[in-house]
Amino acid sequence: MKELLPEIEKLIVPYLEEQGCELVEIETKGAGRSRVLRVYVYKEGGLPISTIKELSRGIEEILDAEDIIQGPYILEVSSPGLDRKLTTVRDFQRVVGEEVKLFMKDGRVILGYLSSAGDVLHLRSEDGGVDIPVDDVEFGKIVIKF
Repeated sequence: MKELLPEIEKLIVPYLEEQGCELVEIETKGAGRSRVLRVYVYKEGGLPISTIKELSRGIEEILDAEDIIQGPYILEVSSPGLDRKLTTVRDFQRVVGEEVKLFMKDGRVILGYLSSAGDVLHLRSEDGGVDIPVDDVEFGKIVIKF
């Protein structure tokens, strides 16, 4: 089913955008009768369970109408969660204002508050500010405080 992901994405993105949502990631797990298609969706202000149910029904209708996936599978629609890896510019743009930990390709770890995100990530900390090219970042994580 992995080879179908680009085609599935093309089919569901217009629907998600109509609903005021953004596709964050799409993945597949398992094989045979236990195949799972996971669709991670972002919406400004969050995703209540009622919206997730509605999105799931809509995506299921699209996939069934196109008959793109052969055989049984389980569709899971979810928000990406706070502990998800941040890897794209759009991921970082969604969390501007948050404290993030950046894991650099050279092995360094940088901590700070993300003040803006584009080709360069602007972080501020007690030591001042720093600009980091997004291409130098392996991934980032939101710092979750309890």
